[in-house]
Amino acid sequence: MHLRKSEITNSIPFSIQVKNKSMNHPIPISNETVLTERQIKSLAHFLHCGSIEETCRGARISKTTYYEWMQNPFFKTELKRLRNAILDEAVDRLRSNAAKAVTKLINLMENSSSENVQRMAANDVLEHLKYMTLREDVVEKINELYEKAGLPSKY
Repeated sequence: MHLRKSEITNSIPFSIQVKNKSMNHPIPISNETVLTERQIKSLAHFLHCGSIEETCRGARISKTTYYEWMQNPFFKTELKRLRNAILDEAVDRLRSNAAKAVTKLINLMENSSSENVQRMAANDVLEHLKYMTLREDVVEKINELYEKAGLPSKY
């Protein structure tokens, strides 16, 4: 996967420290990391490519450089932070569309002319309800464990 410079820049809207070659010292943008410009430009490939080979091709780095960067605690921290930000955004999008999905399933269940579609929609609704009930039970058990340990609840 090859990304244009604008796509790389747009896909990483986060603050990172950059080593400025002309000044030979970090320009603080974030207090968390110090990365080279090359590492910053490569982050999008680390985030979006499916394999090490694809990442190296896209970022134009060797496998040796890949493994060196993955051992760099600053690089790993920034990569993890960016992955978490992407995941958070995806979860937010799912949450914002969940009501539409439920409405669609119920509409299919109640109004489809196909009994097979109605049955599949009903099964989907029941499956999601089962998952949510199970999740609530797990959260309740976790909260009980936190309470027994004298810790504040996380959920």
